[in-house]
Amino acid sequence: MLKVIIQAYVFPHIIYCLCVWGGAAKGQLYKIQKLINFAARIVTGSKKHQHITPALNYLGWPRIETLVSQRDAIKVHKVLRVDGMPAELRAMFVTRSAVSDRRTRASEQGILHLPKCRLAATQNAFSYRAVVAWNSLSSSTRAVQTVGAFRSALPT
Repeated sequence: MLKVIIQAYVFPHIIYCLCVWGGAAKGQLYKIQKLINFAARIVTGSKKHQHITPALNYLGWPRIETLVSQRDAIKVHKVLRVDGMPAELRAMFVTRSAVSDRRTRASEQGILHLPKCRLAATQNAFSYRAVVAWNSLSSSTRAVQTVGAFRSALPT
């Protein structure tokens, strides 16, 4: 019963704000992860000194980093596959084949071009994070056309 209550009242707020929290520093994401861990301890009855990973696995709750990368991958999929998306968003994501004339595995698999970034602040930007999340997916997952099928094909 507690699991259903937390999934109904806590997780929608976390997922709704992922677009804002995705670019946050690791310290800020750690605070959100602590909230998820606390909810898992309440549901499973785990003590504070016990490791939280078994409880999260038992409940099927992902870590905040996984939620952010899944959300970013879904946004990239929508930009690349759904008609009617703004051209400005599509311009953020360029395939490797459009950047280089050489035929490589990356250009044949539909890998997106990842710009060089030195600063951690730049790497926390959506345009960089989303390309990393997209390129980390398998080629079969990237090839899925519909949004619903893409969500179910994402690794958990």
